[in-house]
Amino acid sequence: MVAEVVELELREFLGHTDHHYRWQIAIKSKGEIAETDVISITWQVGRTGTITPVLEVQPTNISGATIRRVTAHNAGVVKEQRLGPGAVIEIIRSGEVIPKLEKVIKEASVVTLPESCPSCGSQLVWSNDFLKCRNPHCPAQAEQMIRHWFKTLGTVDWFGIKTIQRLVENDIDTLEKIYALTEADFLKFDFGPQQAKNLSASLQLSRAKEVDDWRFLAAFGISSLGRGDSRRLLNEIPLTRLIRGVAAEEIADIPGFAELTAENITQGISQRQAEIEHLLDLGFNLRLTVPVAADLQVQHQFTGKGVVFTGKLQSGSREEIENRARQLGIKVQKSVSSKTDYLVCGEKVGAKKTEKAQQLGVEVLSEERYLEILATIE
Repeated sequence: MVAEVVELELREFLGHTDHHYRWQIAIKSKGEIAETDVISITWQVGRTGTITPVLEVQPTNISGATIRRVTAHNAGVVKEQRLGPGAVIEIIRSGEVIPKLEKVIKEASVVTLPESCPSCGSQLVWSNDFLKCRNPHCPAQAEQMIRHWFKTLGTVDWFGIKTIQRLVENDIDTLEKIYALTEADFLKFDFGPQQAKNLSASLQLSRAKEVDDWRFLAAFGISSLGRGDSRRLLNEIPLTRLIRGVAAEEIADIPGFAELTAENITQGISQRQAEIEHLLDLGFNLRLTVPVAADLQVQHQFTGKGVVFTGKLQSGSREEIENRARQLGIKVQKSVSSKTDYLVCGEKVGAKKTEKAQQLGVEVLSEERYLEILATIE
């Protein structure tokens, strides 16, 4: 069952991510609950320096799975709920998948929070409920940052966590250093001849294989700049100008970007500017986003207009059709709102979406009619 907000203005205010509408929430039956003892806490370091507590618990069976580790979310939870060895907790598998702390039944007699980073030994600092490592050369952060890069870029498969850990152990802890490696370098780090050859070839392939510029930008793991926000940002500001530096106020003026988010983005890009420019100079084959505000050679009735595509489309995949629309200066949107101008419908469109479009005065077009109009301007 899904609960949703029905007031249109509130829906628009809440917005959406690339993954889901923020005005909808799934209501699921509560999963199986079990009681278990905390044995110890393992502190993990993320790519942004956040130290995350993982509870090592007495092995417990829930929904057919044996649970040994449970997330405790953040250091503030450990401190406030007095978690540690000897605590008795109630756990649940969230969505029948992720083990999660549900309730503390018995507090630990002693609660110990780390003062130094478990990876590099640097002094930790508090940021709201989170403990943070501020050392930019922390090995664990480097490992997670490099892993995020290859996973988000999505063009090569050879750089798994074990490979990345060996590279970081050998002081290869930045993307600049990785892309400077040769087959001979990989051999020096005790990779086998075939693996060294594959790793070297993968680096060349990751530069040669075409990739969207928003995916390239998101792969740097800059705070508040995931894949969805990277794409929305580059729809308004070209990548080259963004890297040279834009004011946070300009980003905050773009729908979907708050002031704090804009400040995080500008600060993050500024800190990584040299690195981003270095990788661009290596000749990555980027599929550039055409900003909707850019001067187009051909102006047409869809220029700068908000368009939502819905239903089963026949002229290509949803992603292909949306990308082509963006190249023509169309503002592609995910949901119908007061800022939508056209709703383009394929097959099997739900009645609610067309009804909402009619309520808001949004023009509804069939996919066939949309393509006919495009044919007159391309």
